[in-house]
Amino acid sequence: MGSDDDAEKARLQVFLSYGRRDAAVVADEVAGFLVTEGFRVWRDRPEIKPGMPFLEEIEAAIHASDVVVALLSPHSVRRAGDADALDSVCLDELSFARFSKPARPIVPAMAVACDPPMVIYRQDYVDLTKKAERAQALSRLRDGIADALEGRVRYRS
Repeated sequence: MGSDDDAEKARLQVFLSYGRRDAAVVADEVAGFLVTEGFRVWRDRPEIKPGMPFLEEIEAAIHASDVVVALLSPHSVRRAGDADALDSVCLDELSFARFSKPARPIVPAMAVACDPPMVIYRQDYVDLTKKAERAQALSRLRDGIADALEGRVRYRS
């Protein structure tokens, strides 16, 4: 990969959507990988400081990002009544990314086994659940981001 490709990636921002309760460790690994690949990564921690308007910061970050990586887990896809009184903020992030103008491409990645939410259900996802195969999965995630940035969506069969 040449320096022009590296410079282009450094300008690209990835919004990382994840459930803190069950996918924070995977989020750390994915963020570290993407940074070493030359991407800028936005995630709620450490970007949102106490007292900042949480939802407004997330909305601005999605608008400022080129692609959303959705780390799927039971906590990130929970609905009101599952474990909390409210739907997951991650579900809102995915809907906002998909339906805002302009829409942001979403690359799903399964962090902890769960059913993907309807808003991205038909999309193929990268399987990050097998620690022994993580390096391969992270490479596939990088390729999925490249496809998404070029307007290609991978669908499950």
